[in-house]
Amino acid sequence: MKYQYEHFPIIVDKEVSDLLKLGFAYLMGRDRNYRPIFVLKSSRLLSLNPLPTPEVLTKSMLIFFEYVKKFMMINGKIENALLVIDS
Repeated sequence: MKYQYEHFPIIVDKEVSDLLKLGFAYLMGRDRNYRPIFVLKSSRLLSLNPLPTPEVLTKSMLIFFEYVKKFMMINGKIENALLVIDS
């Protein structure tokens, strides 16, 4: 919780925006139980030169997950998600 209070709301700067636009992480849709399906393309992330800093990577993933939490989760009904890591 300390991290959340110190770093939220997250400011989307150019580095974070560019990283999200690369498509290294995206939503594939929902499964038959309506859980969101995340896809992480590690090959796209590792092909970057230079690699993003841990702070930029953390910010971009937090923005991504907060979006899903706000718009795709329903308390008591949809509280889980699936993660596919594609190398």
